[in-house]
Amino acid sequence: MFIPSQFSLKRLAACCGVVSLLVAAPVTVIAEESSNHQVLLAQQSDELEEAKRLNQQVYQLYQQGKYNEAIAIAERVLEMMKKLLGDEHPDVATSLNNLAQLYYYQGRYSQAEPLYIQALEMYRKLLGEEHPDVATSLNNLALLYSDQGDTTQAINYLSRGLEVQEQNLNILLATGSERQKQDSMNMISFTTDQAISLHLQNAPNNSEAARLALTTILRRKARILDTVTNELQLIRANITPENQQLLDELDTIQQQRASLLYSPPEDLPPEPYRQLTDNLRAEAEQLEAQLAQRSAEFRVETEPVTIEKLQQFIPEDTALVEIIQYYPFDAKAQQDEQWGKPHYAAYIISANSINWVDLGEAEPIDQKVNEFRQDLGEKRASVERSARELDEIVMQPIREKLGDKTHILISPDGQLNLIPFAALMDENNEYLVKNYLFTYLTTGRDLLRLQLDAPSRQDPVMLANPNYDEPGNSTGVQIASSSPRLEDCTFSPPRPPNLGGTGVQSPLELAGNTVQSPSQLAGNTVQSPPELGDLGGEDLGQAESSPPSPPNLGGTGVQSPLELAGNTVQSPPELGDLGGRKDGCIQANTTTSRRSTNQRSTDFDNLAFTPLKGTQLEADAIQPIVPNLQVFTGSEATENLLEQLQAPRILHIATHGFFLEDIECTPATRSRGTPDGGFKVILNPDFQPDCKPTPSNRENPLLRSGLALAGFNRRQSGEKDGVLTASEVTRLKLYGTELVVLSACDTGVGSVSTGEGVYGLRRAFVKSGAESQLMSLWKVDDHGTSELMSMYYQRLKNGEARSQAMRQVQLELLQAPFYEHPYYWASFIFSGDWRPMESF
Repeated sequence: MFIPSQFSLKRLAACCGVVSLLVAAPVTVIAEESSNHQVLLAQQSDELEEAKRLNQQVYQLYQQGKYNEAIAIAERVLEMMKKLLGDEHPDVATSLNNLAQLYYYQGRYSQAEPLYIQALEMYRKLLGEEHPDVATSLNNLALLYSDQGDTTQAINYLSRGLEVQEQNLNILLATGSERQKQDSMNMISFTTDQAISLHLQNAPNNSEAARLALTTILRRKARILDTVTNELQLIRANITPENQQLLDELDTIQQQRASLLYSPPEDLPPEPYRQLTDNLRAEAEQLEAQLAQRSAEFRVETEPVTIEKLQQFIPEDTALVEIIQYYPFDAKAQQDEQWGKPHYAAYIISANSINWVDLGEAEPIDQKVNEFRQDLGEKRASVERSARELDEIVMQPIREKLGDKTHILISPDGQLNLIPFAALMDENNEYLVKNYLFTYLTTGRDLLRLQLDAPSRQDPVMLANPNYDEPGNSTGVQIASSSPRLEDCTFSPPRPPNLGGTGVQSPLELAGNTVQSPSQLAGNTVQSPPELGDLGGEDLGQAESSPPSPPNLGGTGVQSPLELAGNTVQSPPELGDLGGRKDGCIQANTTTSRRSTNQRSTDFDNLAFTPLKGTQLEADAIQPIVPNLQVFTGSEATENLLEQLQAPRILHIATHGFFLEDIECTPATRSRGTPDGGFKVILNPDFQPDCKPTPSNRENPLLRSGLALAGFNRRQSGEKDGVLTASEVTRLKLYGTELVVLSACDTGVGSVSTGEGVYGLRRAFVKSGAESQLMSLWKVDDHGTSELMSMYYQRLKNGEARSQAMRQVQLELLQAPFYEHPYYWASFIFSGDWRPMESF
């Protein structure tokens, strides 16, 4: 990787002692000396400009594959740097690194290695152990040794380079601008792929390579979302007042460290620079140690992620399946052929073992995902075929590594975020829900949150049937408190394994009902309930008509929502129009809406929503089951209300959820992660980045998904606009909330970004502090949703574990007439803490 030199007259003056001379010399001498030095600096400045021009020429020749010509000029640049700056200077180290890089691409490893090492030692001495250029040098050496088949040395240097990058990333995430954060994540994506490729492509049987790849995934996956939320701000909202001053001091120091790392003063010589960075690091470490002792949230958010730590939270009957999409990198290939087509891979982690499997190229898997989702949305009988085909290339290879584990903590990536794994079909033509419990995670490191034991502070709250067309109620709403407020959460050790268990039952044990075999449905068109409308089309969130209510579920031991509300259950034809979500999730509004002062995507301006009267049915069904449930509807279902909440035990929101598709940033060259996959060049105004930024691909993805609340169509809800974006969700006070239920369309989807998990509400509610979430992947009719929700809450009330309760509901629906198609029972996925609620 080419490293940019900091060519500057000020740095030249500092290096050559001009600054100290002007300070120390008598006044009568200054004028004469200053005149002489001005002449000298003018001459040297011309030489520096020439060196800068030559170095840019080196890069251009490298891009053209003209290595011999590039090397001749790079050697000249190195000599110029030594003459102008001395033998030890960061820019001399840069010239050494870049010359080594050219030797490396020619396969002249014996000549590249000593130059790489010399550059590394110079960076460490002059800039400190944690400087980004130190990480670059370490990673370059890792590539060199990997190319020569020395896996041990490659792992050694790459692990050190990744550790330096992680330390710098932690600093930047806490203090940097959004643009700096996203740029940094883009630059280090190369080493993420490098670590995975070193294992799966070069050393698939090397356990140390596996551990390095997995650790990198656990630390970086879904990190983009963390880069656009201020970690210290989130922690600040959940710590005691007496710790605020410490956190403010740490924030200030981290900002200074970030400035030194990424925007160093041009007139600061190397030695004072290193002294300053060392002093700031020591101060930061002292403050971090104090805060970690005082705040469980701070400790969990900032502690390094390790495999051993995560394994403490995985029960004996459970496996964490971390799926990642990566780009295979072959250092030995020709420069324009080093990057392969993207692959999916899975790492399977149990309490005492690690396994892995490369699932192959992503494109055919994504095609099967699309087919499966279309079959789900259109309720086709062919869903069994597509479910089996997708399982065969994704879950079947993973199952071979599971052993006897029946509870799967699944952390998908890419398009696999958009499917219900429970609805895949195994080699025995059975849905996976019959034999496995699936709990979703946005990243495996979320298991560390199980250490937190925050108390809920308010009774359960439900928002339903918002009035989108009238301004929301701006007056305050009283919300009951469920317990005395505790100023901070406590720290809990890992619970014993199998707490909450999976309790996987055979179909015959469930409510005494017989389950239809898939073969009974094969080859036939799946019949909808009487007059039940077809969604049609690929968009799972669009509905053409509002289906009437299917028959009540018999023999399940769970009452239907209408029975719970004290009503008589009507037959489907008599129900007619429920006034539900028949007009779909999103409509274009041709009128010009009032622009809000709230931060959100400008693409929201033309969105409007139709009423969700059917969610009132949902509220009526749930209220008798959940003790002390406070229900807010109409103009009271506001954004203001949500922002006033203080960790209600349960938060249930029945409204429209949405996400706006992002325009992907397509690389302009053959590279990934860096401008050329191996060089980091001198940046100047003429440099063309790997991905040309646009407003769409530069926009915070958390501004492009959210919930519609009262006043949405008017963009007026008191001082708010009725649009609760995922970015705003991250700032809700939900530490202590045991369960968030989003009964809406597309709430569990969000914008997919390869290698970074799902942006959107699923990840946002994790960051807000909520222990667990139940969210929909597509819209189901009002009555079906109400039926499912009432059954789920009844099981929670009976003491069942949160994730297992949803699985049991799915198994019941699978057995019921009209509900056996996964369109009905697989739309909701459970994410987060799977264990029983502490109280209901």
